[in-house]
Amino acid sequence: DEVINVDDATGVPSSIPKSPNDRDSQAIRSIQAAIADPKTPSYPLIECEFPPLEALNKLGDGSLRSANMVDDANLAFCKKLAQALSPMASLKGPQVRV
Repeated sequence: DEVINVDDATGVPSSIPKSPNDRDSQAIRSIQAAIADPKTPSYPLIECEFPPLEALNKLGDGSLRSANMVDDANLAFCKKLAQALSPMASLKGPQVRV
């Protein structure tokens, strides 16, 4: 029997992302699915956690450079997420700047 893992949030077969862009796209699709169909409609809270860096060994070394890399990666993802969720994104509406 073949086993196919399916992402519960989107119903799409899940796989390990092959690039940071694939990872971000997968996270954004999951967030969009959670917004469209929250687990608890009366309390539609969404929590999203993801590894923001390609090289996870940079985390936890205590350096300011690593902290700045994490901040930059988080802001870049938030910009992609805001653009994906914005109904005006295709009409060149409000801009998100980092």
